[in-house]
Amino acid sequence: MDINDDSPCNGVCRMKDNHCISCGRDYEDLAQWLYMSREARLDRMEQLKQVMTLNGVTNGNKKKLNTNTKN
Repeated sequence: MDINDDSPCNGVCRMKDNHCISCGRDYEDLAQWLYMSREARLDRMEQLKQVMTLNGVTNGNKKKLNTNTKN
């Protein structure tokens, strides 16, 4: 099995609101991915990672907020 370091795909493809909930790519990204240069793919992956992190998503799962407020 080849591992591509220039693809955010982890094989858990599920689209919601026109974006994959696992990798963050939208339909346009998916359509253009194979035609993009390696550098462009790596740049886009960094952008997707930042957006997913800001949205509280890692590997397709929302981060659980710690609601335990012990003082």
